[in-house]
Amino acid sequence: MSNVVYAYDPQGLLQPATDVPAHWQVLADWHYIPLENVALLICMEIPPVPIAHLRSWVLVNDPLADYSLQHQSTHARFCGWNSFWQRPLWEISTDQSGTMNIEALQSLQTLLGKQLTQVAAQPGLIAPRVVCSIINEAFYGLADNISSAADMDIAMKLGTNYPKGPWEWLETIGAEKVWALLQKLSESDARYTPHPLLVNRVAS
Repeated sequence: MSNVVYAYDPQGLLQPATDVPAHWQVLADWHYIPLENVALLICMEIPPVPIAHLRSWVLVNDPLADYSLQHQSTHARFCGWNSFWQRPLWEISTDQSGTMNIEALQSLQTLLGKQLTQVAAQPGLIAPRVVCSIINEAFYGLADNISSAADMDIAMKLGTNYPKGPWEWLETIGAEKVWALLQKLSESDARYTPHPLLVNRVAS
């Protein structure tokens, strides 16, 4: 089996290309991926065909946990949003009970070229959920005239040492993605209900 990592990226989400590890082979056309000779397949969007038969490592960009991964313990989801996939540490989750053993996790880390931490199988994983909650709160602050968007960004970075403020995160991730995750989370917890200003921004 090849040790080359293949990334299925039909929308060109892996940009800038200079941030893509050198050993990843990025392909936009699913038919060019040698599925039977893959050690690790990164899907930046939901695979166009069933992949239950693949026993190789597969990571699917699915922070909303919409895609079932129950078929293989070697299949996991991650968040491939802009500025998240570039991070040296990825959160991953599976639909399997329990956690990966240390040997399996180390094997996947070696192939991927990034550190991994396994988290609970829930929409939003951890970091995306936290960031989107902060963005939603920022809309409340703006609506209540607590601060300007620019001042919120400055306060967040200086006060918490976060790399970005809530409005910078919003621009980086995209309002539609933030809304979609909050909407998904609000189905089981009303505190995540997207603020009307965010809803309007997505609709406009």
